[in-house]
Amino acid sequence: MANTVITLKKSGTPSATPASLANGELAINYADGRLYYKSANGTILPLVSANANTSTASFGTVNAGGTLIIADYAGSILTLKGSNGITISGDSINDEITIGIVNSNATSQIFTGDGNNTDFILSSNASVQNNIIVSVNGLLQIPTTHYSVTGNTLSFTSAPRANSKIEARNLGSQAGGGSSSGTGSITDLSETFTSVFLLGL
Repeated sequence: MANTVITLKKSGTPSATPASLANGELAINYADGRLYYKSANGTILPLVSANANTSTASFGTVNAGGTLIIADYAGSILTLKGSNGITISGDSINDEITIGIVNSNATSQIFTGDGNNTDFILSSNASVQNNIIVSVNGLLQIPTTHYSVTGNTLSFTSAPRANSKIEARNLGSQAGGGSSSGTGSITDLSETFTSVFLLGL
C-alpha cells in the first residue's frame, strides 16, 4: 500500500493565522505550535482540546517593546520582573497584578560654596538628571545650563560664590554615597516629592 503524504497549509511567522481555509482543512503555525481550522460559521479558529475553555480569549505571543515572547510549550509561564525602582506583585486569589514605584526616600542636601569648587558629591546616585532639583541662594538652577549630574556627582558650569547656600533635592535615587568638600546636612523628604519655587526663589 502506497504511503499518502498529507500536506497542511503552514507558516513559520509567530502569531500568523491562515487567511482562508476550506471546511475540514487544517493549517499549522510551526512557530507557535498551533493548528487552525474553519468553524461552521466560517471563522478561522485555533484548534484546542475538548477540556480547554474556548470562551476565554488569550494571547499566544506577547510583544514586549518590540521583542516577541512566545510560549515554548503548553503551560509555559510568563514572568514579569521589576527593576529601576519599579515593583511588581501578584494576587493569585483575585487574579490581579500590581505595578508600583519604590519610595526611595527623597532627600535634601545642603552645601556651602567656596567660589572655586564646581563639583559636589551627593549622598545617592541620580537615576535621571531631572530628578535633582538644585538651587543656589534660593534661586532655581536649570539642568544642563547651570549644572549636570553624573552618578552621585553634582557639577556646576561655574563655581557658586563663596558662602552661597546650595540645596540639592534628590526626588528619586538608588543607594550610593560619598563625601564632598562642600559639607552639609541631609533631610529626609519621603513625605513629599514636591518642590515649589516662586519667581525662581
